[in-house]
Amino acid sequence: MHPKLLVDIIFTRPGIKLYKVDINSGLEAKFFNENLSNLFFTRDQVITVKRGVVLSKMHSGQRQHEVEIMKYVYNKLGVKILHEITGDGFLEGGD
Repeated sequence: MHPKLLVDIIFTRPGIKLYKVDINSGLEAKFFNENLSNLFFTRDQVITVKRGVVLSKMHSGQRQHEVEIMKYVYNKLGVKILHEITGDGFLEGGD
């Protein structure tokens, strides 16, 4: 897959939901995108310190997948991930 197309897929997060219907094949498809339009604000997904980064836990549901992408990017860049926020609490780098 061409890198530009791959980036477009990552940013638009396309999906398909199938529903049962009583005609034809018995299934109907609904197509959707869950755009990651705020991914460009990379200060929010991490807190950066001298030794590495702490991965945030975004409060907004539409932004939670951004942390997964940034985790992948930091691993590829060799940046040390010190901790990842989990559990009930939330933390964003812009807080």
